[in-house]
Amino acid sequence: MDGLLIDSERIIMQACIQSAQQVGITYTQAEYVELIGRAGADSTCIMVEQLGSIENFNQVMQGLDTILAEHNHVFPLKQGASALLKHYQTNNIIC
Repeated sequence: MDGLLIDSERIIMQACIQSAQQVGITYTQAEYVELIGRAGADSTCIMVEQLGSIENFNQVMQGLDTILAEHNHVFPLKQGASALLKHYQTNNIIC
């Protein structure tokens, strides 16, 4: 449901950009957008190339984890998601 009901993509993108900045790397929204909708392994390969090395990738991922941990890895629901889930529950619709 990530991306459909949970608004994680924007938060993770901003955290990736911030994490890269913290280690002196410019990483842009346009670069991050190339990752959306891809499998994890594919995203990793693309990010390694974008960031210039596996070492840079690992540094950015460590920073990303730290930033997300500050928010307990919690993401808000998208607008309307709560009402939709309540409707499903009320009508015994399994999702």
